[in-house]
Amino acid sequence: YIVIKFFRRGQKITLIEDFKSNPSNFVYVDDVCRAIEISILNDQAYNQDFNINGEKELTWEKLIGGFNKI
Repeated sequence: YIVIKFFRRGQKITLIEDFKSNPSNFVYVDDVCRAIEISILNDQAYNQDFNINGEKELTWEKLIGGFNKI
């Protein structure tokens, strides 16, 4: 959300050097909704914790670099 907020304002993001190569799995909102739907319909999921990840692992540098090109 914060990343999008910067770009909507026309601001570029500069990452600190140590943070650039950190990997992260970004997830599409529809995938989060699907995971919630599946867990609601499954009694065994009650009161459990889940990690929801996207398929691709990106570095923050690659993600922000793509936005900065826009």
